[in-house]
Amino acid sequence: TIGGAIGIDDLFRDGYKSIFIGTGVWKPNSLHIKGETFGNVHFGINYLNNPDSYHLGETVIVIGAGNAAMDVARTAKRKGSRNVICFSITKEVAASKYEFSYAQLEGITFEYNKRPVEIKEDGTFTDVEGTDTLHHSDSVIISISQGPQNRIVNTTTGLKATARGLLDADETGHTSRPGIFASGDVVNGARTVVEAVAHSKIVAESMHQYMQSLPKDSE
Repeated sequence: TIGGAIGIDDLFRDGYKSIFIGTGVWKPNSLHIKGETFGNVHFGINYLNNPDSYHLGETVIVIGAGNAAMDVARTAKRKGSRNVICFSITKEVAASKYEFSYAQLEGITFEYNKRPVEIKEDGTFTDVEGTDTLHHSDSVIISISQGPQNRIVNTTTGLKATARGLLDADETGHTSRPGIFASGDVVNGARTVVEAVAHSKIVAESMHQYMQSLPKDSE
C-alpha cells in the first residue's frame, strides 16, 4: 500500500531513519496477444494467490514452463483439473530439474517449441504462427514470470529503477536514495525464496551498519 495514501517520504517525516523495500514482483507479465482479456484467461501469480476462487474446468493450458508455471500446473491438477498441459517456447523447460520432475510425477504434460499467437474465445489458441493447429482448453493460465509494481518508484523522488522496472540497488541493498534499502525479487527479478532470504540477510547487515553510522541526535 506504500505509494498510495502513505508514501516513503511520509515514513521519513515520521521519524524512520532507514526503510527496507522487499515488495517482490507481483505484476504478471502478459503475452500481448489477442484474447488475453477473455474471462477464462488468468495469470499465474493471481491464481496462486487464491486458487480456490477459480473454476478452471477439466482441461487447463499453462503458458510458460518456469518454476512458477510448475506451481500453477501442479496446483491446478490438485484442485481437480484432469488435463493440465504446460506450453514451453523452447525445447526444454526453464524450471529446475527438481520442479520439472515433480510436475511430471503428478501427471502434468508438456508441449515444446510452441509460441502462442492468439487465444480464442471458445477456449482454444493458435500455438504457432502460420498454422491452423488449435489446442482446446477450458481455461488458460499465463505464467511467464512477473515484474514489479511501479507505485513506490513513481511516488518517491530520487528512487531509481532499471529498464525492467526493478529497483536499482547495489549488492548490499543500497538504492539511489540514502536510507532506502531493497532486496529480493524487486531487485533481482523473479527468483526463489531461498535466494531472496539469503540476499536480505546481507542487506539487513548493511542497514545495521548504516544506522550505526548516523549521528547520535538522529537516532
